[in-house]
Amino acid sequence: MKLRALCCGVMAAVFLIMTLSIGARAEQKEAVKKLNGEYAQTYNDILDQLCDIIDSTSSNPDSPPEMEGLVGVLESCKTENPAETFTRIGYAVQDINADGAPELVIGEIEERKGVACFGHTLYAVYTQSRSKIYCVVEGWARNSFQLLNDGSFFNQGSAGAMYSIFGRYILPPHKNTATCSDFYFTHEKDETLQMAYYYNTSGQFDKSVSQQITEAKYDAARNSYVEQVRTIQLIPLAAHAAPVRISAPSVSAQ
Repeated sequence: MKLRALCCGVMAAVFLIMTLSIGARAEQKEAVKKLNGEYAQTYNDILDQLCDIIDSTSSNPDSPPEMEGLVGVLESCKTENPAETFTRIGYAVQDINADGAPELVIGEIEERKGVACFGHTLYAVYTQSRSKIYCVVEGWARNSFQLLNDGSFFNQGSAGAMYSIFGRYILPPHKNTATCSDFYFTHEKDETLQMAYYYNTSGQFDKSVSQQITEAKYDAARNSYVEQVRTIQLIPLAAHAAPVRISAPSVSAQ
């Protein structure tokens, strides 16, 4: 009797978990359907192109297509098969700069909670302006972008042990180009090759237009940005399905 009761309890728990999982997947499917419906004419074609590119690159990696915002995605394609890439890369549509026009975010899925997916590493962000789609930022392994709590972008990059950069970029309302607000970098100070730290607001990797700062100030600024990084909920590309290809504005370089 006790064994039968225990088995019934286990079966009930399994059934409950399955029911919740099915329900969550149904909610996700409905959210994807609604998202594609609301913004289909703007961004659906970009997602279709991205899925086609992942498929074609796996079979012909030496001929990458010409499309803005693909460097990070293509890096993933080189080390994974398409099925893995489709589940590790996701997208979201968010009004990042609060101007009433949503942006399309392509990013890496780094955390899963049930069927919900989250990440903070951005591969590309697109916005629309005057019937054209523009790639605002593009990230990859040595030039990463993350979204901050205030809707700006945190950029980090490196070119060896001596040279590294980080900074903050803002997408102004109704604009299609991100502008630099703070830029930090390391560089040799002089012929002694001693590393020094610099800051400017122009985004230029140039000591002559920059202020030299202390290592402590450099580290404090970077840590401050890291603490402000926002995690984004993403929909896996595997969930994207377009039964009809909808014509959308072409992607333009900045």
